[in-house]
Amino acid sequence: MFYESLKQKVIGEVPEDTRMEGGDFFVLNQEISLLGVGLRSKIERAIYLMENDLIGTKYFGVVNDENDLDQIVCTWIQYSTF
Repeated sequence: MFYESLKQKVIGEVPEDTRMEGGDFFVLNQEISLLGVGLRSKIERAIYLMENDLIGTKYFGVVNDENDLDQIVCTWIQYSTF
């Protein structure tokens, strides 16, 4: 695994029954991180991370996107900007 080559210890594992996209997680600085939930990352994952102290920062913000819940719309927006 790549984390082994970085000599990093695994501090926990998350269940497979909810999703989280790595690109939805942002570390702003050593004290603050954010997770966008909606189409790709689910609120259940954010709750699991908080309940199990797996965030790694003192403060954690959850940004809930209730508008873009359709993959077709997201794909069209993504490709139409190029």
